[in-house]
Amino acid sequence: MKSKLLFILLLFLYSCGSNRINPSGKNINPINIDYDYYLLKNNLVEFDIYSSIPYSELIFKKYRDGFVSNIVSSIKILDEGHKIIYSDSWSNDINSDFFENTQSSKKYINSHTIILEQSTSYYLFLEINDYNNQKHWYKNLTLKFERFEGLSDIKLFAKQGNIFNKLEYLEDDSLQDIDTVWVKYQILDDEIDHKGVTFNISDKTLDVNKEKTSVNISKAELSNYTINFLPIPLTKYSDGRIFIECIYKDNHKQRSIIIDGSKLVEYNYEQLIGPIEYILNSSDYIEFVDLDSTQKVDFIINYWALDKRKDLFKEFYSRVEYANKRFKNVIHAGSESDKGRIYIKYGAPNNIDYKFNQTGEFEIWTYHNKTFIFINRFGYYECYKC
Repeated sequence: MKSKLLFILLLFLYSCGSNRINPSGKNINPINIDYDYYLLKNNLVEFDIYSSIPYSELIFKKYRDGFVSNIVSSIKILDEGHKIIYSDSWSNDINSDFFENTQSSKKYINSHTIILEQSTSYYLFLEINDYNNQKHWYKNLTLKFERFEGLSDIKLFAKQGNIFNKLEYLEDDSLQDIDTVWVKYQILDDEIDHKGVTFNISDKTLDVNKEKTSVNISKAELSNYTINFLPIPLTKYSDGRIFIECIYKDNHKQRSIIIDGSKLVEYNYEQLIGPIEYILNSSDYIEFVDLDSTQKVDFIINYWALDKRKDLFKEFYSRVEYANKRFKNVIHAGSESDKGRIYIKYGAPNNIDYKFNQTGEFEIWTYHNKTFIFINRFGYYECYKC
């Protein structure tokens, strides 16, 4: 009984700080949480948890030749029985050389690794406190995982010193000096395939292959559950899009980065497989739905390859990313939700209103010539009039 009461209290406290959208469409809660996971031996799972908060939300004080802000982060994890099974806290001094950076949208990124027993799901609660200035933020998240067949998802990292930093969280100034990308992957197979695992790296500019490299990791170099890093030098690739494909048995995983001058941009085309159906015309849709997952990724790449669509792609991709982070729930990815679908198709609403009556709680999104109404169903908003 005490553990349930504690869970309810924690849920109430953290729900007060969970993401809400004000009428202008701005995300009030500045904290973002994301995670990767890797299955380990002995029925364990490793969660790599990433949290971020914009510098502009923090209060900096002049210190020596720069500015510093001190925050204390606390994390708690509850199991399905609402029992706290993990807790930790740590202090960070966030430094900035220039005052302009303290007012920017640049984000402070923190990573935290936790190893737990494999279970259906866990509940994560994060709190960030600036005790000196009486500021605090809360965020909660459900941790879930799937059991990969043969090959995990692949992730891209940059190595800075002895630390691997996830590519998508690095700021532009950090990306400029990267000459090698590291692919993080894991084989999950009791009997490693005799062909090992193959990586194909291709450089395409205007759909013409300029450079193509294949790297094979032999069976002898692989072991079940081991988390691996493969370095991919970028020095021989010029401006353009680089596709990194990992093949193990019938599993194909793909990532894409763009070299634009000295800047790297990573795109994960697999997360667009569902959302692209929202914008395809009937003939393209009929062609798309009959493809397998690898062919669907190729279709998406070719669909956006036209010059007139390249700028639209960036907007579409950012909407999918935002929807996945903002509207996800324990059942669906954010882009699969009703709110996510509307946001991806039409962008941020011009205005958001909230209304309550005997039927329930409603959230109303108003655009220039459209209105969508969502009803709260046990904490998740579904289309009521769309």
